Amino acid sequence: MRISVINLERSVERRQQMHARLTALGLAHEFFAAIDAARGQLEGVSRYDEARALRVLGQPLTPAEVGTFASHYLLWQQCARDGAARIVMEDDLQVDPAFVDVVTAVSGGPLQRLGFVRLHGLSARQGRLQVPLSGGYRLVRYAKGPRGAQCYAISPEGAAALVRGASVWVDAVDLYLDAFWLHGLASHAIEPYRVHHLDESMAPSTIGSARHAYRRTPREKLRRELTHMLWSLKRYWFNLRYRAPQFSGP
Repeated sequence: MRISVINLERSVERRQQMHARLTALGLAHEFFAAIDAARGQLEGVSRYDEARALRVLGQPLTPAEVGTFASHYLLWQQCARDGAARIVMEDDLQVDPAFVDVVTAVSGGPLQRLGFVRLHGLSARQGRLQVPLSGGYRLVRYAKGPRGAQCYAISPEGAAALVRGASVWVDAVDLYLDAFWLHGLASHAIEPYRVHHLDESMAPSTIGSARHAYRRTPREKLRRELTHMLWSLKRYWFNLRYRAPQFSGP
C-alpha cells in the first residue's frame, strides 16, 4: 500500500517531521507537492466556481481551501492514472505505532470493494458496524460524514469516482468527501483511528489562513439553508438505497 503525504514544498519542517514519524514505523512513503495558492499555483488547476459557491452556499472558499482541494484532486487523478491504491495523508498528523496495523487492515480487502475508506475524522460519528477486522478493528459506515481530509485510503476506481464528481468545486474538499451522493462512495471508515490531527497550537497552518468571516446577506442565508436542506434529503435518499458489499469476518 503506497502512502502519499500532501505537503507544500516550502514546508520543510513538516516534511521532515512526517518523514521521521513514518520511517520510525517502517512505512514507505512519498511526498506529493501541494498546490501553493499563496504562490499563484492555482492557475490552470482550479475548478472552483465562486459565483456558484455564493449562489448555493452563500460563502466563498479561501484561496487556501481551493489550494487544498486542488492538491487532493491532482492526487486522485494520479491514483486513477497509475492504477495503484494508496493512503492519502496530510502533513499535520500524529501517527500512532498501531497505524501499521490499520495499513494492513485496509489493504486486506475492504478498499478493493469500497473504493474509499476513511482512516480519520474530525467529528465524532456513530458508525454502523459492517464487519469486524483482525486486530480488534472494525469497518463501519457513517450515515453522515465525519469531516476532515487528513487521512484516507483510495483505490484507483475510487479516485476516478472522486474526480468525476468534482467537475466543479463549491465547498471544501473534506465536505466534498462527505457528500457521497455526489461521487457515489459511501462514508466507510476503519475504527479506532490511529492518526490524530494536530491542532493549530502544535502545527500552525502552512497552506494558508482558515476560512475568514463572511457576512451573508439575508438572501444568501436563505440559499444556504435551502441547499443544506436539499443535501440532507439527498443524503437520506442515498443511505436509504445504499447496499454495502458483503464481507467475511477477520
